[in-house]
Formats: sequence, structure tokens, C-alpha cells
Amino acid sequence: CRLTGLKSVDVKTSIRTLPLFGEIFATHDTKKYPIEDEIIRIMGKDNLVRSYRYSIRRIVEGDTQSDILMTLEDITIDEEKKLATIEREKNRMLNQMMAGIAHEVRNPLTGIRNFAQLIPTCYTDPDFMENFTKLVPQEVDRITRLIESLMHFARPPVCNPVPLDITTVVQECSFLAQITVKGYPIEIKTSCDTPAFVFVDHDQIKQAFINIILNSISSMKRRLSKQTSTTDEASVDNLRLEISVHNEDSHVKVVIRDQGEGMSKEVLRQCTDPFYTTKSLGTGLGLALSKQFIRENKGNLIMNSTPGIGTTASIILGKYVVAEEA
Repeated sequence: CRLTGLKSVDVKTSIRTLPLFGEIFATHDTKKYPIEDEIIRIMGKDNLVRSYRYSIRRIVEGDTQSDILMTLEDITIDEEKKLATIEREKNRMLNQMMAGIAHEVRNPLTGIRNFAQLIPTCYTDPDFMENFTKLVPQEVDRITRLIESLMHFARPPVCNPVPLDITTVVQECSFLAQITVKGYPIEIKTSCDTPAFVFVDHDQIKQAFINIILNSISSMKRRLSKQTSTTDEASVDNLRLEISVHNEDSHVKVVIRDQGEGMSKEVLRQCTDPFYTTKSLGTGLGLALSKQFIRENKGNLIMNSTPGIGTTASIILGKYVVAEEA
């Protein structure tokens, strides 16, 4: 009665006419039971969105299906707490990238400003005008790409899966990674089997990738710091972060491989646990959130690491088969 808003429910009431339960029941094909631990968000009469976790299972007597069992739980408060935690982690990561972002925006703006100052004296110069019409739009596009990337990153991570070529997400993440390693001897290398279609939520998967990438970059920066403290800075070797997409038979694999400090077996075992961290200023939520988002999108996160060598994160996502047009 609390869930439906009804004062009482007659024992003969059909689930199809029962508020809330009927709405959820109508969204599923009975041939696809059981439905386990699905989450749905529904707008109530008070115009507030509430979150529910539900399961639907067959009840079988002998060889005959006699009925179904549907369990429903209001998890709105838990979801709000989770979203608040996610926002805090997102803000922490944005702060981590902010210096690189400011630098990346300042450079094209400086170029545009310089061109603007020269217009009164150089507008009759053909070479100047050619460079102006070519370079200024490029710089504006560069700023636009950065802003769009940040806007995608800032959206609330509510799962809304769609068919998506995952290589586009990898390219977006690689762009942000390039900004984050500015000034460090770290190379970002990307290779993709394209197209690689999956059925996922763009923003959730992107945040999962960024969490893992930032974790890798932090590990490589710590390794570089230790190297420079024991040797001449000029002799420090470049480190590499490799991001690759592999099209396989039934799934798509995204591999993020770094040359950071690596992890011991004990740390590796706990690295995706919430609030577990080995960093003095870490929250212990980055990899935990990545694992959660990947699971919400029916994927799997596999971590492998060797101390002193680096860490490899493999994200396995179910392949989405794009129907060919007749």
C-alpha cells in the first residue's frame, strides 16, 4: 500500500491494474523471466522521480507455471546517496584535470587574441588573412571539443544505454588524457578496431574509462617522481599509456595498459573495493565506481598488475550487432 498509494488492495486485484507494479510488469516479456535486480526510475504524482529495484520470477508447480513472484523495493534514498558520492568523486577528478584544462584553453585564446590585435594593420596582407581564416577556426574547434568533453563528463550518471561505437568514447577519453599529462614524459597511444558497437550508457562508460585512465596516469607520475629523485631528470625514460579496442566474436574488449608503479597481489585484490586507497589524498572510489558502472552496463572489469612493471585494466562489453539496412 505504501508503494502504490492505495489504502488497501483486494486479493483479486490483477497486477496489470495495480499502480507501479503494473507499470513495471508491462515493460517485460513474460518469456524472458527471471528478471533479477533491475532498477527503474518512475515519475510520481508529486512530480518527483523515485528509484525502485525489482525482480520477477516464475513460480512453477510441476511442469506448469501457476504464477509469478514480483519483489519491489524503493531505493530512492540509497540512489540519492550514491549520486552524491559520485558527484564528489567527479569533482575531485575535475580538480585534478583543472590545471591542464586551463592551460589547454589559454593557448588557443592567446592565439585568437593575437590575431585580433593584428587585424587593423594586417587585414590587407593575403598571407595573414589566409592564416587567420585557417588557424582561428581550428583554435575555436579545439576549445569546443574540450568544453563538449567536460559537459559529457558533468552529466548525471543515470544509466541510459544506447547502441554506441565505443571507439568514439575512447577517443574522447584519450583527448582528456593528453591534457592531463602535459609537461610529463608520458606518451598516450590509442589503437582501435573500428567500428566496435556495444549497448551502453555513454556517460557512465566514459566516466569509468576516465577513472581508470586517471588512476593509471597518477601511478606513472609517482613512478616518474621516484625516478627523478634518484637520477638525473634528463635521463628519465618516457612512460607509455596504451588504450586499445579489440573487436572479438561475441564481445568488445577495451584495454588500458600503463607503465606505472604496479600493484602487489594484496593491493590488486582490494583495488576495486569502495574507499580502499593507498594514496594519502585518495578517496578510494575511482576504481570502485568504474567497476560499478561497467557492471550496470552488463560488462566486466578485469585488473592485472605487476609491481614495478605496470597495470592492465580490461573492460569486456557485450557486442551490439547493428542490423544491416535492406
